[in-house]
Amino acid sequence: MNDTLDFTISKSFLGTSAQGITLHWMKYAYGNRIDTAITNAAQLLYYPQVLIASLQFDEISLEVARSRLIFQDRMALSKGTPSADTAIPKRVDFNFSLALSRDARKGKTFVWLNEVYADKSVDAVLDAVCMVYYPAALASNPCNSELALKEAERSRLRFDSIMTEAVLYASHTERFFENGADTEKPVFNQSAHVAPLPPSSAVALSRPVEAMDEQDDDFEPPIYDLEDFGN
Repeated sequence: MNDTLDFTISKSFLGTSAQGITLHWMKYAYGNRIDTAITNAAQLLYYPQVLIASLQFDEISLEVARSRLIFQDRMALSKGTPSADTAIPKRVDFNFSLALSRDARKGKTFVWLNEVYADKSVDAVLDAVCMVYYPAALASNPCNSELALKEAERSRLRFDSIMTEAVLYASHTERFFENGADTEKPVFNQSAHVAPLPPSSAVALSRPVEAMDEQDDDFEPPIYDLEDFGN
């Protein structure tokens, strides 16, 4: 088997869609590090499920706790981020291609995504990207500050639900194996985890909204180093 996994995304999105808004801002905010930002988002959301699939139950709780801390830090970006230096076009073209080591955390995540979602794996990755970065992208426009906070709360609720389900499923499945399979194995609801975000109908608000008090005029998005996530 090849030691690396090649993962490619080549898509075009409406500039008014959640995906278009998010990717347009990420191109500006992260530049040539956008690949890292994308793989970080996928790992953040899906790696606990990778551990479940490989029956590494003793690592689930720690990984979920770590993921929650990182996710909360990313949601803080919903309070304000620098705006992109160009207006969002009618369509946002995006091309992503990366070779990932199958033995690394990110590589294992993308291998799992291919196995579970097959031709929908790109949708799963983009769902994670929007969950993590869409609030920040909205917050780059002060007119959308209120909507950014609402989307951050929506992301928090979804993320918490997925992480909680992963912990409970791991706990129940571990007991299932410990009991010699005498009890019914719980079913992990994968389908709930990859419902793509719909285009927002409220991106362009009818009137400007004052920026939140917490917004810092000198705010800069943090560098999403690989050390934050492991590789």
